[in-house]
Amino acid sequence: MFRLVFLELKDSILFEGKDKKFLSLNCKSLEKGEYYEAGKIIALSLIHVGQGPHFFSDVLFSAIVHGIHNAKPVAEFIDQHILETVYKVGNISSLDKLQEMVINEPIFGVAGIYFTSSLEEKEDIIERTLRFYNFYRIKAALDQFIEGLKIGDVYDLMVKHPDLFYPLMCSEPPALTAEIMINLFEVVYSCEGSNIRDAENRTISYWRDYLMDCEEVEDEDGVTLKEILIFATGASSIPPLGFSTKPVIQFMHTKVTHENLTDVCKKRYFPEANTCALQIHLPVFHKDYCNFELDMDFAITNSKMFGKA
Repeated sequence: MFRLVFLELKDSILFEGKDKKFLSLNCKSLEKGEYYEAGKIIALSLIHVGQGPHFFSDVLFSAIVHGIHNAKPVAEFIDQHILETVYKVGNISSLDKLQEMVINEPIFGVAGIYFTSSLEEKEDIIERTLRFYNFYRIKAALDQFIEGLKIGDVYDLMVKHPDLFYPLMCSEPPALTAEIMINLFEVVYSCEGSNIRDAENRTISYWRDYLMDCEEVEDEDGVTLKEILIFATGASSIPPLGFSTKPVIQFMHTKVTHENLTDVCKKRYFPEANTCALQIHLPVFHKDYCNFELDMDFAITNSKMFGKA
């Protein structure tokens, strides 16, 4: 659930930025308390499953845990027109022209800068203007967001232990490998020596080969290990403290019975999953790896969201 909510949050009007995000300012969202709800969702995710959003920019994280007075303004999250106007101040060489710009340009008045009496104040004007448009402009939204993060004392813990929370909030999750995925799942086998156990052993061999092939896949070129994890568990990364229960691999020996179905259709060739129970069910009817791979790819690429197949 939290993975899907984070996907929505990341691209919502509450945040701005391409990959790493900063808070935007939306009056309607502020009035409706949506920044509070966003902070609360993140806090609840950390409490229940140990997963963070992983899309905070460094400057947003710094503003949250160190305060806006200690955060350094970042041009990426300031309007381009404002930046161009502010940087013109640095090229002014006379006090008269500096005073004229401060008086006539509305962006300075909005930031609370109405007059200057010295050319030496140029850098201070630039700094205060950038700080206003980066931080003070969105302070109400930031304060509301922090109130949401206070659920379960998450905000207080972030302030006390910023180094522990930074990877959860800002960094990409650790990369998955085939070895990690192989060790992640507990395999539920049938009795040794049985015919169905032979089929299960063959399937697990295909499964491990499949994981190794997927480890080399780029995002747009095929199924990735991340997509396999999502298919099986609903999570896009392994929680820092692990899953509440160990994910399980089970096998599908039962045939779908219906008198009007052909023999081929009676056999289940596509994997199935129960993300709530952290279970993936692998088909055992494939006689070669190529067809196993094709059916795994088809099932996973067509099941990336709940309710969609």
